[in-house]
Amino acid sequence: MPSWAVNCYQNNEGGALSYIATLPSFTIPNDITPGKKIWESSDINITVYCDKASHWSRAAPTEELYAWIKLSAFNSSEVLNNPYFTFGVTYDGVDYEGINQGIRTGACLDRIDQKPLPNIYHDPVCNGSVLQKNVSFTPASACILKLKRFLPIAQQSIILVTLMYCNLMAKGSKPAQ
Repeated sequence: MPSWAVNCYQNNEGGALSYIATLPSFTIPNDITPGKKIWESSDINITVYCDKASHWSRAAPTEELYAWIKLSAFNSSEVLNNPYFTFGVTYDGVDYEGINQGIRTGACLDRIDQKPLPNIYHDPVCNGSVLQKNVSFTPASACILKLKRFLPIAQQSIILVTLMYCNLMAKGSKPAQ
């Protein structure tokens, strides 16, 4: 299970840890080509709150925040290695589809120094003037589904019901596996 040196939640401290969207039933258009989007969710407007960036060092005084998609610790092989569909996220107008892919959010936290005393902050590095102990941001995102290859002939004209979902998490820069 991944672990990060920062806490992030939906809306506020203690909120939900991830966003999950269940895909609706849909049909695959006859004129679609592989690699094209066949479904996109409505805009996801969730405020992300992050705090408690730890492990300060002179070499790493800040924690850059990333939105993580398709984490292998949270998604099934039907999402990660589906032979027919590619699951992903449109984030600030750009499509992302990678497994365990981190997307830069532009948000930053100043890290806490735990030694020699716990919870000591040093100079404000993120913005240069005020310590950034917590941050809230609302990313522009949507879940997407692209056609990787066509289903077998017997399945092409049926309405496809899928139980897969879009999972988007905001965390720090380097998950430890």
